[in-house]
Amino acid sequence: ALRVSDSATNDSAGSLVKIAQIGNRAGSAASVGLEINFNTEANANARALWIDSEQTTGVVAEFDATEVTTGKALSIAAAALTTGNALFINHDDTATTAVSPVSINLDFDKSGVTGDGVTSTYRGFMLDMRDAATNHANATVNMTGLDVLVDSANAQGTTTNTGININATDAAANIGLAITTTNGNPGAMQDIKIMSSADAGDYFAISTYTAGSTTILTVDDGGAEADIIFAPDGIVRINDDINLAFGNGEDAYIKYDEAVS
Repeated sequence: ALRVSDSATNDSAGSLVKIAQIGNRAGSAASVGLEINFNTEANANARALWIDSEQTTGVVAEFDATEVTTGKALSIAAAALTTGNALFINHDDTATTAVSPVSINLDFDKSGVTGDGVTSTYRGFMLDMRDAATNHANATVNMTGLDVLVDSANAQGTTTNTGININATDAAANIGLAITTTNGNPGAMQDIKIMSSADAGDYFAISTYTAGSTTILTVDDGGAEADIIFAPDGIVRINDDINLAFGNGEDAYIKYDEAVS
């Protein structure tokens, strides 16, 4: 075992352990600065790498990948997970005074001027999940790209929980939320589905199809009380020259033509 201990208290920059590669190992060989091959299995308390820091305002682990272009600053491979996590962050808070922590903070700043005819596309977070298998006809597979839970054990005081807060501003075109969902039966293919907190089987859904055709659906799974109530604090405005149809076969409709008095 290798153990390095330093009890110095002076304020001076330096490294307790330093591994420096001076030469340029350009090529395709897998050059590794530090390799840890830890073969302990079936031990929930084992750690291949453990960092215990008492810092309060510093950085516990820092990666300088400012020269990376088409590579990856950090790569995690996990191909055998069952109930485990590829990345797990345990953020607990026992504060009783005013605080404003952030569990994950992605700070992206663009300062370069995009040139004439150049198209640049940036993504703050990209989640790509794909099922490439042909599953058994009796199998059940549920995939969720983002699962958000914000819960308070008690509502005493002034408490507000927000699942997602989106702010898209100051571009020539701003889109707060863009959704593309496979077209189909509105009972199964829904772009937006809002469920009742009392009964998840009671819901409101919006589905958009070819040519922009849109269906608004309400479902009461225990009756027929999924009413739609408009409560505007203003005017309900409908465009001119429309046909308001009734029935699936449009057997009756009201036509409004502004040009006809």
